Amino acid sequence: MAVSRPIFPATLVHEGESLKRFHWKSLVLKRLLPPFLLGLGLLPLAAMVFAEENPGITEMKGRLDQLVSPLIQNSLFPGMVIGINIDGHPYVFAYGECASHPEIPNGDMGFEIGSVTKLFTKLLLVNMVHQGLMRLDDPIQNYLPSDVQLPVGDKTHITLLELAQHTSGLPRNPDDEDLKNPNDWGDYSTDQLYSYLGRCQLVSAPGARFFYSNTGFGLLGDLIGLKKNMSYEAFLRNAILEPLGMTRTGISWSEDQLPFAAQGFDGDGNPLELWKWNSGALVGAAGIHSTENDLMKLAESFFDEERSPLKGWAFGPSADELGLGNILSYDGGTDGFFASFYANRKERKAVVFLADCNNLIGLKLARKIQDLVVNHLPSGPFPIPKFVQLSEQLLRNYQGRYEILSVSQNWRLLPGDIYVLKLEKGKLVGHLEGDIRRSVLYPESEKRFYIKSLAGVIEILTDSKGLAHL
Repeated sequence: MAVSRPIFPATLVHEGESLKRFHWKSLVLKRLLPPFLLGLGLLPLAAMVFAEENPGITEMKGRLDQLVSPLIQNSLFPGMVIGINIDGHPYVFAYGECASHPEIPNGDMGFEIGSVTKLFTKLLLVNMVHQGLMRLDDPIQNYLPSDVQLPVGDKTHITLLELAQHTSGLPRNPDDEDLKNPNDWGDYSTDQLYSYLGRCQLVSAPGARFFYSNTGFGLLGDLIGLKKNMSYEAFLRNAILEPLGMTRTGISWSEDQLPFAAQGFDGDGNPLELWKWNSGALVGAAGIHSTENDLMKLAESFFDEERSPLKGWAFGPSADELGLGNILSYDGGTDGFFASFYANRKERKAVVFLADCNNLIGLKLARKIQDLVVNHLPSGPFPIPKFVQLSEQLLRNYQGRYEILSVSQNWRLLPGDIYVLKLEKGKLVGHLEGDIRRSVLYPESEKRFYIKSLAGVIEILTDSKGLAHL
């Protein structure tokens, strides 16, 4: 399966009647033949208010059940595992598909954690700085082979700190991913990455602004391994996993870990294969798999510096400069999994949420769980989409190729790309042209469709005669 990079919502904008362009929160599409407009937006969070008292763990479990059960029952998630650590006391709860395997302890089930990997990559960078092998203000060109030249913005070289802070100006993802390969990130080679870096254009000058970059973190992981003279996985194991006893965490699935791996699903409930990291070019961005129990060990290691197995290097000015201070919050996903890691050192509380489907409701659910645990906020219900039946004739009218007019930060969709809608087995299905990944569009009304994997909606605009148009 391939890594899924989530859409980040943008502002709702209308360009005016003369242009006939309607910008929703994430994506705008223009039909090529015949024309009409689609827009993709994220559903709002339910309102939350402060609770008067700190709920006990039994009450908290009841609130979690109320929050999660409708999502499982309405097939928005096959299953999930939620871990809570309060002052060193861990609790793990499993739901749905993840609770149907009595032979696997809930806390030992393995999940791909996607961009939560970036937390580990930052920690390895802190370790390198502690050893005196790297400095945060070093130009990254210093660590690359001499025949690899990076783009330069305003005569300024990219630094290690800018890679780690997403201010390098490097694009979100390389433009030469093989969209027909479900294991495209796992097969993406270092030679490909270096070749891409030699010809890519910066989206902004280094240090000028935040721009989320998987490319940058893949490169950062590669540079750390080059300087340390060992693979990313070997350094990860020596510096973090072994000291913390995280025996079920890694890059490649070992023979001991594989039987504990959860089955991942796409947003429509189709099973997907685990990622296979045949090449390490992008490992530092999204390559790690882990479990609730292991990630709880990592979270607890941040609670007390004096007792932490990472004492001596994982705390201090370098860690603070990289955003590894009082609160650590990371989200990630692959095509078949979603992960969220939250640790609050001051409150000595942590929440780890792992799901067997990359549904963007996971982002909202993770925040609600964090608020429940840390701020004692009650868990109001999610708005569950209600679907209706539409005639095949109507759905057939919506088939076509669409040009993307605008899009917020996203890993695959870019302005000018072509998005295809097609009727398959009575369902409207969408995909990026050339991409093997498909998403079913579930009708909420004649003009409104829901995409489970994005937790978002597509609106079809028509004129007064009912004709689709721009």
